[in-house]
Amino acid sequence: MSKKLIRIEGPSSAGMVSRYHYSSNFSIAFCTRLIGNKRYQVSRMQTCRDYAHESIRFELIYRASLQKDRDKNNNASSGSGYFPVEKKRIDLTKLRLLVFSDGTGVRSQKNGEDTASIKYDELERRVFFAKKIINFYEDIFGWTRSKITKADYFYQQNCWHIMGPKGWILNPHLLSLLTITLRTAMRHGTFDFETVYDITKYYRTLLELKNRASDRHILLPLCKFLHLMMSNHQELFEGLDEKSLYHTETTGSRIHGFHSSGGIASLCSASTGIGELNKRVKSIINLNKHDHL
Repeated sequence: MSKKLIRIEGPSSAGMVSRYHYSSNFSIAFCTRLIGNKRYQVSRMQTCRDYAHESIRFELIYRASLQKDRDKNNNASSGSGYFPVEKKRIDLTKLRLLVFSDGTGVRSQKNGEDTASIKYDELERRVFFAKKIINFYEDIFGWTRSKITKADYFYQQNCWHIMGPKGWILNPHLLSLLTITLRTAMRHGTFDFETVYDITKYYRTLLELKNRASDRHILLPLCKFLHLMMSNHQELFEGLDEKSLYHTETTGSRIHGFHSSGGIASLCSASTGIGELNKRVKSIINLNKHDHL
């Protein structure tokens, strides 16, 4: 008997079905914890991690706000594609991420060239390979391991549900690491690895590809310093909570700085917009200046 798939109900707002900063070969959205016997999509499909992060930022603002300010803050979140309704909100106690792909615009592992599409079995193989890397990172962090399951999604056949520790969702830099891991594996395929060095060595090969432009700005700093960030993760983030990391006190036009400074590339480049965090990154890099890749 086939295993029953996790059912993801469609959003209550038609606006969330529309795709914002979206690519059909990879996109993500957040869903709720189990409500009754269902889970609900609560954000638009996004390809860019910064717009996905905005949804979490607004949920953090909502929870920190006085009741009289909540409607105002929630209305502001519509620009990020986050439309919470009553109990249908992003869960901050666990990562609950939906991953979508139609298999187009990916790279064939047979000849290394772009191909129009790949079959579902190969796409799912790549998704579960990404899980292998994610679990490897979680072992380094001392976290429980994430699980990935195929989801029954009303709008698109190829959807997976990732449930993992809250450490991912409460830190935008680490959530960015998770999403670039998924995106890279789904677009380019699998490879052998045992260490962080092996992963960044493979990413270096992607920098030489003709279509490298889309993720080059992310992969280049990762190739240089990801191993140092991973081995010093506790020192990096000690005393910095999710409100600081998501810039919840930032208002107005300054929030655009969070878009460019809230990811794993910004962490590796010491350009996070958080002075203390930048200082720690620079210190670690300087102390290990002979260990740059």
